[in-house]
Amino acid sequence: MEFTFYSPTRIIFSSGSLDKLGVEACKFGGKALLVTGRTFARKYGYTDKMLKLMKDNGVKAAVFDKVEPNPSFETVEAGAMLALKEKIDFVVAFGGGSAIDAAKAIAVLFSKGGRIRDYIGVSIDEDVIPIIAIPTTCGTGSEVTRYSVLTDVENRKKVVVVGEAILPRTAIIDPTILQHLPPKLIAYTGFDALSHAIESLVSKKSNPMS
Repeated sequence: MEFTFYSPTRIIFSSGSLDKLGVEACKFGGKALLVTGRTFARKYGYTDKMLKLMKDNGVKAAVFDKVEPNPSFETVEAGAMLALKEKIDFVVAFGGGSAIDAAKAIAVLFSKGGRIRDYIGVSIDEDVIPIIAIPTTCGTGSEVTRYSVLTDVENRKKVVVVGEAILPRTAIIDPTILQHLPPKLIAYTGFDALSHAIESLVSKKSNPMS
């Protein structure tokens, strides 16, 4: 059997670990783009909290809170335009898989230019700005993967941007954030996580690590 296992993401897990964002953020520069969905972060005060945590540690941040479920090419390209305008150093993603996947794509476009279509089927293995991922659900695992799943609205299909360079540098996992999720969503994403775990066991490509 032969396999390669690569997990460079630094994982910070504890109740209240979101409070460590400022300390972690200042390691990557002085200007961030905070990428979130359209409602959750602002509704429960997380946007203001994260901005303050970063400001208290000398980090300024612009906010891109336009990410929809199953983010489109147009959305991530709009986010990249804002990132270029703000001259950011790194990206902070707060949300479920959609927000984190969008943040990865935004980081690619900011770093490399072009359109997101240019990176379909191309392995992105270098020269992408750092990403801090803060998941708010427990299902996708996007905070520790090298994939960004996007929606090609024009052709009505999902596509994947992939590469080692879009693995988040840091994942801050704070289980207290789940308290704001509807029970149904916790159940859905919990079973999603369980299915991934079962898949790692029964897959034809399973290995000693999985």
